[in-house]
Amino acid sequence: MKLVWSLFLGILLFSSCNSKIKSLYIGDLAETNENIRQFDLPKGYKSTCREPLNYAPDLNYPLEYYLQEVRINVHFMDAEKGKFNFDRSEGEFYFDQMMENAIMRLDVNEKMRIPEGNDTEVLPANYTYVLMDMDTEVGRSPYAFHKDDELYWFLSKGKNRNNSRKEVLTKYEQDKGKVLNVFIQPTHPDSVASKTYTTDITGIAMGTNVKIAGVYELGLPSWQHATNLNHEIAHILGLSHSWYRNDGCDDTPPNSNCWRSTKSGPCAGPTSNNMMDYNSSQMALTPCQIGKMHRNFHKQGSKQRKLLVPQWCEANNSKSIIIDRDRQWLGAKDLKNDVIIKKGSTLEIYCRVSMALDRRIIVEPGATLKLYNAQIHNDCGETWEGIDLQSSSKGSGKIEMYGDCKIENILK
Repeated sequence: MKLVWSLFLGILLFSSCNSKIKSLYIGDLAETNENIRQFDLPKGYKSTCREPLNYAPDLNYPLEYYLQEVRINVHFMDAEKGKFNFDRSEGEFYFDQMMENAIMRLDVNEKMRIPEGNDTEVLPANYTYVLMDMDTEVGRSPYAFHKDDELYWFLSKGKNRNNSRKEVLTKYEQDKGKVLNVFIQPTHPDSVASKTYTTDITGIAMGTNVKIAGVYELGLPSWQHATNLNHEIAHILGLSHSWYRNDGCDDTPPNSNCWRSTKSGPCAGPTSNNMMDYNSSQMALTPCQIGKMHRNFHKQGSKQRKLLVPQWCEANNSKSIIIDRDRQWLGAKDLKNDVIIKKGSTLEIYCRVSMALDRRIIVEPGATLKLYNAQIHNDCGETWEGIDLQSSSKGSGKIEMYGDCKIENILK
């Protein structure tokens, strides 16, 4: 398949110890030359772009795996005349503490307790939460306090169960699809007063919204709700309950979903501490689970990507990503920095790569860039500088293209 490129050419001279470097900036090129070649995809080629582990953070390359920021706002629901939830000053303080503890738990990310003796790698979750202002009864604030007799309460069981109903979301959510709205709803007071009803820490994820209950009426310290916040938000980010066999991750073993260990029975011995099981810890995420969320963060048009602060639009010219050994980029990437492929090294790109404004990929003399059905573009409605294919009297950089590759949004 013939690849259509765009070319804008500038010959730039740079000082070197033994020779001068020439730079050929590549954009749309209708004809190839000896240093730019097109090939069919290798026999047996299989896309790697959906494999979660190809998105798991690698601590060796911090410029390629920066901390993702999920935008959230918070809605406290209460009755018109009742006092079934926090007032503004109490609620803001309480949720600030809850969120701080939830972020700490993401930062810590404990080792998996099961299976016993496992060697599951411990990686950083590499995402966090940032509060976003919205229109509220007191002006712009990340916290809204609503009085609504019809919609303030939450029930997860019984004949009046309403946990999966959307009316409160439809009426009060703001910045739909761009900010994750967290609703803190009290259990209906009639149920709390009933001797047969047990009030729990509970919640549900719906679209890009989370409902959480039990926060006010249980009277617990804020940190005891942090794991529930993380659990429900992780559902929004693409994770399933992990005690089942079909959560899409081989490193989350099926288990009895025990709250804690007991002396006998199915909960004897080590029990799960995974964030997506129901347990007293919920402090662990596996590499596959982390990779699943970051795969969603990197998927164009996904609901998870739309919830992020688009840091990939913020160019960083203070450092470059240096490729000084053979590397394979098997998952999509959003990059803020220039990429420099050093002499003798090869970079293989298999998926989508977004380059920030005015950034470029430099292929030094003696280096090789290989593209496999790859797309390199700017995902911010702006442009980047393209591929700087360098040459000197001692050799040239090379580009090899396999399959249907695209280079887009080049500065004209």
